[in-house]
Amino acid sequence: MEYIIFLHFSLYFSCVLRVVNGDVTYNIPEEMKRGSLIGNIAKDLGLDIGKLTARNARIDPEENSTPHCGINLQTGELTVLERIDRESLCGKKTSCVLKQELVLENPLELHRVNIRVQDVNDNSPQFNEDLLKIEIHESAVKGARFSLDEAHDEDIGENAVQRYAIEQNDHFKLNVNTKGVGGKYCELVLDKELDREDKSEHVLQLTAFDGGSPQRSGTVVIHVSVLDANDNVPVFSQAVYKASLPENSPLDTVVLTVTAADADEGVNGEVIYGFDHVSDENQMFSLNPKTGEVNIVKILDYEKKSSYEIQISAKDGLGLASYASLLIEIIDVNDNAPVINLKSLSNPEMKRGSVIGNVAKDLGLQTGALTNRRPRIDTDGPEKRYCDVNLNNGELIVADRIDREGLCGEKASCILKQELVLENPLELHRVSLHIQDINDNAPQFKEKMVSLEIRESADRGARFVLEEAHDADVGQNAVQQYSLERNDHFILAVDRNKIELVLDKELDREKYKEINVLLTALDGGSPQRSGTVVIHVTVLDANDNAPVFSQEVYKASLPEDSPLDTLVVTVSAADADEGLNGDVTYDFGHVSDEVVKLFSINSKTGEIRTIGSVDYESTSSYEIRVKAKDGLGLSSYAKVIISVTDVNDNAPVINVKSLTTPIPEDTSPGTEVGIINVQDRDSEKNRQVRCSIQQNVPFKLVPSIKNYYSLVTTGQLDRELVSDYNITISATDEGSPPLSSSKTVQLSVADINDNPPVFEEQSYSAYVSENNKPGSTLCSVSARDPDWRQNGTVIYSLLPAEVNGASVSSYLSVNGDTGVIHAVRSFDYEQLRSFKVH
Repeated sequence: MEYIIFLHFSLYFSCVLRVVNGDVTYNIPEEMKRGSLIGNIAKDLGLDIGKLTARNARIDPEENSTPHCGINLQTGELTVLERIDRESLCGKKTSCVLKQELVLENPLELHRVNIRVQDVNDNSPQFNEDLLKIEIHESAVKGARFSLDEAHDEDIGENAVQRYAIEQNDHFKLNVNTKGVGGKYCELVLDKELDREDKSEHVLQLTAFDGGSPQRSGTVVIHVSVLDANDNVPVFSQAVYKASLPENSPLDTVVLTVTAADADEGVNGEVIYGFDHVSDENQMFSLNPKTGEVNIVKILDYEKKSSYEIQISAKDGLGLASYASLLIEIIDVNDNAPVINLKSLSNPEMKRGSVIGNVAKDLGLQTGALTNRRPRIDTDGPEKRYCDVNLNNGELIVADRIDREGLCGEKASCILKQELVLENPLELHRVSLHIQDINDNAPQFKEKMVSLEIRESADRGARFVLEEAHDADVGQNAVQQYSLERNDHFILAVDRNKIELVLDKELDREKYKEINVLLTALDGGSPQRSGTVVIHVTVLDANDNAPVFSQEVYKASLPEDSPLDTLVVTVSAADADEGLNGDVTYDFGHVSDEVVKLFSINSKTGEIRTIGSVDYESTSSYEIRVKAKDGLGLSSYAKVIISVTDVNDNAPVINVKSLTTPIPEDTSPGTEVGIINVQDRDSEKNRQVRCSIQQNVPFKLVPSIKNYYSLVTTGQLDRELVSDYNITISATDEGSPPLSSSKTVQLSVADINDNPPVFEEQSYSAYVSENNKPGSTLCSVSARDPDWRQNGTVIYSLLPAEVNGASVSSYLSVNGDTGVIHAVRSFDYEQLRSFKVH
């Protein structure tokens, strides 16, 4: 009888999370170089440095943020991994704490690491504009005060703006005030009466200084035009406005309304509200310039920013202004489930086969064990797999072209999320590729030529809005500056993304009917790229009103299953001019090719409709710039935000990631025999999936990590009873109506030698005549074995014994294959009448 031994190992483990009170705090200045020492965290927490590698010690950031720190496993030192910029992390907060976690395994242990980032003086004061224009009536009395826009410094404390100075002049001096919530602003004070007949314009330079070392400064030119009197500034009802609202407040929620009154009459008493200075990350709110109503325009997130401090201004018709502060506190709601992130890598756009990093070393894996653990990069559903793992050396390599613009568009942060899956045992590691932009796109204007029609009576200083160039790159690689070729009539004014052609010398239609100038947009990449557009100016008679949209921002929601030609939203703009000058036509501004394929705008009615199928899983929102243009080319712009709502249009997809077949029939209950992954591309409730198998099989599904399940045995298997199983796995989402899918997994049961042969009879008798011939057949025995193949093959043999002092083999032989027993010799009745053998 042969024995085949199947060895099947199942690894069971338990995870004990120990809450450790050994938190540690470090104080460091911002902008430390990469690799700089923060402290020896192993010594500070009393950890065994020699065990750091074995325990796979690592620093993980909280809330899926950038990993700014790393740990040296040989020394236990905590070092700077990525640039730590206090202003980007905390803005104007006086306290800036970077929260990281030290994670150790075997057993799992967590320590919170708080890094207090101290400000250094790395930013200069800046004014919102290069030129401040003020109009002052010549009848203004000595001591009259005129508010000036304050300078802003991204630094805090002593490194922020501390004082102002104005160049020496005959008429003005400076008065510096402190705001109620901190910060300094200044007033231009008339020290000597003006005389318009003597001098109609005054040009002064204002300088703002911070208190850092070395000290930094910023300047602005003040241009004073001497006019006739507007002698009252708007006065806010409060110096500080305070409001609080939950982070899940819907868009367009009214936060509060600010009010200011101006004692003047007519245009001098008309108050216009605006944000004084708002950083890019604070542009979450809009301020109605007429009503003072503050609304939400972007989704708030308490976890990203818990409060906003915004300076607001109230200006009257001739530019006199006052200021107030708006403090908005964000209230947390329970909108975040716990997230475990294990690893994060970063690299720029690279060729196929390029090495991103050694994921085996980074995760502390043995390179020689990689083949058995079957590492692979998994993606969500049918998404491209951009990376592969080299099983020979553990390197993570580029498998497909990684195009930042194609993946993330104009988002400042581009993260490609992949998963590293290892088996035996199952492990998941999140691999986040931070895709850095390279300057591979040149600035582009929407059209090769911009046509403007300007009346010859236009005043010097008249401005004409130009459509900006767009660059698919981001940051410094995007458009940074514009230049206009030298000409006799026009100069260029650029304010952030607003470009205006400014008339610097009056036009004369009798001399020039047409003027062509070349506008160039340059990015900030290296090497620098540029794009150009020809501005063709036709000199006409005045069209002095641009179209005005009814809203600055239009918002609409659109289900992803909307049919073609669905009306999304209608934009409208009015032009105060008459006839051709008042005829408004609509068009898209600079939009992506995807938007052009999905939406159209009616040039006459402003209706925006679908011309393609939108897919929430591909893009969940669209931000479209629309243009209203009158008959002679004056234009204005508005923004349309289309939110695509998810419908349950994707059934769950079942993927068998690993399967052990055949399974030895002596496999213990609870043994993992397969790994199942279930994906649903929908969102929220539509992607929540229930997974099950039929009840009449000795298997079950056990939820594992994230969207993985383990297929495990629940009872003893017996190949002799059932040799094959067809297991149907069903997955159903929680959408309405729910969608389902199923997959059949075939498992075979492998035989083990668990059954002995069984003779058909308990004993056999044979009779032979004496003097028989040697080799004659005496009888035949038969036995059966229900096992499979060699385990069920019966081989016959005689047990060793003696008959009359001689070996039984000298009397009998048995055919090992057939069980036929033969006489080896002739028998003599007088010597041997009977005997038994086994």
